[in-house]
Amino acid sequence: DPAKAVTAYEAAVALGDPGAMLNLARMLAAGAGVPADFIRAEALFKDAIAAGSAKDGWSALAALYVNADDANRDLAKAAEAYQQAANLGDAWAMLSLSQMLAQGNGVPVDFERARQLLEDAIAVGGEMPKWGWGGLGDLYRGADAAHRDPAKAVEAYETAIDLGNTGAMVNLARMLGA
Repeated sequence: DPAKAVTAYEAAVALGDPGAMLNLARMLAAGAGVPADFIRAEALFKDAIAAGSAKDGWSALAALYVNADDANRDLAKAAEAYQQAANLGDAWAMLSLSQMLAQGNGVPVDFERARQLLEDAIAVGGEMPKWGWGGLGDLYRGADAAHRDPAKAVEAYETAIDLGNTGAMVNLARMLGA
């Protein structure tokens, strides 16, 4: 019952609960059972950051800017927010920002920064190396002529595959097939 969830989240937000701020903001951002409200979602994400949920708040704020409608989409703000989350150790933010930098999606292309973010995500450990190595393969495969390195792409994809990344299998197969 989204209406009851909103009522409960609103009460928790009034008490300063950053988790409720994040959850309500996500509902408002997605229009999940409630009318979408970009302005309120943005404010709640910022409030959650100020209330102590900085890592999750910055990451969620970045996603809001990336996924917003055309009137509110702001990829430069998304990159800034992903950087804040990455600075706090959010490996998914590192991966997302590296993709933006590799593709020049709303920010200037920056191969070295993209590579460093992927290496930082790999260093986080857990499940992240599987995705970070796949991202490195993509980076080396799709980079400009000065940075493109098919041998490094193959090596990165093989490492990702050894870690269970099936997307890297597909990308390596496409690369080898071409």
